[in-house]
Amino acid sequence: MLENIDLDVSLEGLAAAIGLVGSAAVFLMQQRRMIQLRKQENYLALELASNELFRYEAQYGAVLSDYMADEPPETSEAAASDDMIASNFYLQALNLFEIAVRLRGDNGFDPKIFGSWVIWFHDTAHSWYFRENWPEWRENYTRALRRIFDEPVRRLTEGEPMERAYFFDHVAEVVDCPVVKRWLADLERR
Repeated sequence: MLENIDLDVSLEGLAAAIGLVGSAAVFLMQQRRMIQLRKQENYLALELASNELFRYEAQYGAVLSDYMADEPPETSEAAASDDMIASNFYLQALNLFEIAVRLRGDNGFDPKIFGSWVIWFHDTAHSWYFRENWPEWRENYTRALRRIFDEPVRRLTEGEPMERAYFFDHVAEVVDCPVVKRWLADLERR
């Protein structure tokens, strides 16, 4: 049976095979580069959007400071317009968080950069105003973002402590990201 198989390899056939392998390798390298560029574009877009939110925070800092605290002020003379400023701040932040979480889930956001956003999530969960309004706002966001905030908001609302390490572990589990899980330990090592 083996005698019937033609084992004749032509130079042209070998060159074609090498060309095919080479083309495939170049294609894969280009694909990898495009994915990296897409991640960089996503990062840049989110950073620019977050800069706008930081400008908003700077513009309304005097109003927002009471809203960002762990507990509401003892005497509140907040005007409805102040509540609207705070709500707009947190809703803008949630929109950015949702995009970051979605991109992380689609592997469109570098895990190391995403890890740097988790502390912002943590600080947001500590805001009494955010916790008070989360039950109403949550219905507008994806399941992943609801899972990130539901448990911490419940814990903090019930007066349970929530350390950064717990929060990072929680987010790492929700988004299945070992980089986020190690974020604080890696930060201490640097």
